[in-house]
Amino acid sequence: MMSKQKFTYDSIQDVNSVKRYLKSLIRSIDEGKITLTSEDDSIDLKIRNLLHFSIEARKKGRKNRLTLEMRWTDKKEFPIEDDSKPVKISS
Repeated sequence: MMSKQKFTYDSIQDVNSVKRYLKSLIRSIDEGKITLTSEDDSIDLKIRNLLHFSIEARKKGRKNRLTLEMRWTDKKEFPIEDDSKPVKISS
């Protein structure tokens, strides 16, 4: 039977704190392992060479949402045939 682990963190942060989290995430990806830890929980994720990456942005009135998602498997990589076009992220 497969073991299942889940880590969830949700809070209100200032922009500089979010930037520190994102920089830590980039460093972890560079090192090939992401470890997420909170007061009550933790999870270790080993990074594969090929990831499924998606970005979703929404704007409704004054409300904004940006969702980043990365998915991969521990045993095999996603097929390379991918016809998606690159996205540009800028300010």
